[in-house]
Amino acid sequence: MLRKKDLPFLSRISSLSLRSFVVKKKKKFRRTVSAHGRSWEDPYHWMRDTDDQDLLHYLKRENDYAEPYMADTCGLRRRLIAEMKGRMPATESTPPEPWGTWEYFQYIPEGKEYPVLCRKPRVQTRLVKSALNYIYALGKEQILLNWSQVAEKYGYVHIGGDRISPDLTFLAYTPLSSGSEFF
Repeated sequence: MLRKKDLPFLSRISSLSLRSFVVKKKKKFRRTVSAHGRSWEDPYHWMRDTDDQDLLHYLKRENDYAEPYMADTCGLRRRLIAEMKGRMPATESTPPEPWGTWEYFQYIPEGKEYPVLCRKPRVQTRLVKSALNYIYALGKEQILLNWSQVAEKYGYVHIGGDRISPDLTFLAYTPLSSGSEFF
């Protein structure tokens, strides 16, 4: 049970009662997990099921508990986030990676969180490059995959990996939209 001396910030939060901060015990089921010849008890295995209503209620109670507890750090958190964002470049890109007759690269557009996978033709000399760019407009990049568009569809996406086929005509990629890390 929490005591008032353990929560010095309570004096600043007059509308909240001490009882509202007590989080009920989470359910624990004994489950034995085995891997690589070892076994152990995992009382939190029930948290793997993200569709479980008990888990959602538990997380809501934890968040309701943490929010007033951390209220006095709100300004500091905002300043830290602003400083971290300010230190990041507006756009980031990877160096071109040659593969066959193409150069592949990724960049994160300004204001976006996810990269765009692109490719452009690889030409060896400047004279040939400028001539082909003038005649065929081959210097333009081709967008192969815009992860921001995938994220808009699902609300969240993790980039597991992507590969170009050996004949350079197909792109295989592993999107993860649930956060479960099962691809």
